[in-house]
Amino acid sequence: MGIQTSTINSGPVSGFKNKIINGNFDFWQRGTSGNFTGSGTFFADRWRTSTNSNGATSMTGATYQQLLFDNGQTDVPGNPAFYVQFNGYFTTNVTSTTDVRLVQQIEDVRTFAGQQVTLSFWAKASANRTIGLGYAQDFGTGTNSPSTAVFAKIDNTAVSLTTSWQRFSRTFTLPSISGKTIGNGANSSSVIILFSVQAGSESTSSPEVTGSATNVQIAQVQLEQGPVATTFEQRPQQTELALCQRYFSKSYNHGVAPGTNTENGMLRFVAGGVAGTQNAGGTLTAPVAMRAEPTWTIFRQDGTGGSCNGSDGNNRNAAAAASSNQFAALSITNANNGILYRAHFTANAELT
Repeated sequence: MGIQTSTINSGPVSGFKNKIINGNFDFWQRGTSGNFTGSGTFFADRWRTSTNSNGATSMTGATYQQLLFDNGQTDVPGNPAFYVQFNGYFTTNVTSTTDVRLVQQIEDVRTFAGQQVTLSFWAKASANRTIGLGYAQDFGTGTNSPSTAVFAKIDNTAVSLTTSWQRFSRTFTLPSISGKTIGNGANSSSVIILFSVQAGSESTSSPEVTGSATNVQIAQVQLEQGPVATTFEQRPQQTELALCQRYFSKSYNHGVAPGTNTENGMLRFVAGGVAGTQNAGGTLTAPVAMRAEPTWTIFRQDGTGGSCNGSDGNNRNAAAAASSNQFAALSITNANNGILYRAHFTANAELT
């Protein structure tokens, strides 16, 4: 019989104690900086924006960016390479329920349900300020009338950031899901962790946080079972990337944002048969099997969506028809027999 070693939180050592994916902010398949105007903008892999304007307008300073730690720094242990800088707030008609947040959705609302967990992270800001912490249990979508999502504050007191790195941890218990209905739709259920950079006094998922033009910087986010914040889990890079690719994949080289004008990584297909709407003789293949049947988007070399390049100099409209969680057939409009076609793709199976 093998020996099972336990962690300080009494859970088995499995290499996956941290339910946050890309908590080290190493992977940014969509690009390493940008702006957002509301909810649903993905930046670092598995991380996205979430806003509740509730009548507020004039989103200001809404930016995200991957930043690099100085080599040899000792403020944050474990020699992390990157951290995220995030900012954004409403300035006009702000209400007591206005929120601006960066969030991660953890697949399956059963995750840690009814259990005590600890959220830990390192953070600082460009000037002293506060942020709020919250969570949600989202029961998904479907025809079986899933239960309404539950939002709550992790702590009633906002987290006070300074201009120096500090490690913060909060222990809380996720509610039981006894008696709840989980959706049977493709957009499956999740547990959501929320960091608020602006939150009104009546926010359901954050203590009050007043927005300001102050950048928040976060590193090494971890959510684990138990009452103690243990050392941040460093998974192998290839493992962490594969976990990210379960939700979003692309043909572009790592570090190159989709839509960039580049030939590197483009897939090549030779059309066969009679001229007309044709299958180009191949399939698109995601690097790993994805969470659900993804939405495929096609790009030609210059970044134009829904189009591919032909070796005869003619660009053709193209679309992908998914056949599974990993493969899709590419159809090219008015493809010419024997012509080589090139295309980039993205495949998106994110929780939203």
